[in-house]
Parts: sequence; C-alpha cells; structure tokens
Amino acid sequence: MPIESSLFFAPYSNEYAEQQDNQSDDHNWYKEELDKKMGRSPKARSVTTIDEMIQDQDRHGIGKENI
Repeated sequence: MPIESSLFFAPYSNEYAEQQDNQSDDHNWYKEELDKKMGRSPKARSVTTIDEMIQDQDRHGIGKENI
C-alpha cells in the first residue's frame, strides 16, 4: 500500500514533506525568530582584508606581550 493512500501514515508523510520544503529554504529561521523575540537586530558585517585586521589589532594592542 502506498503511503499516500494510507489513513495512518499519509498525514505524517505530508507534514514531513512540508517541513523539509520549509527548512530547505532557510535553515536558520529559528535563529531569526529568536532574535525577533529577544529584540535583537541582525549585526551589520563588512568585508575585511587581512591587512586591515592586522592594523586593527596593532591599533588596539591585541597580540602584543606585556613584559
């Protein structure tokens, strides 16, 4: 008997298929919902080169030993 014609398995099979479709679109949807509930906004990010990162570390004294 095919699952689609089963009275017991068909609802579960259909629900599972819908969940897989929804999760494949955006697998981080729950994080976005949690952020909304907690009142957090997404962090703005920018592209940084290695040279810019090293300059920022030097500017803030990160990675230097205190002797």
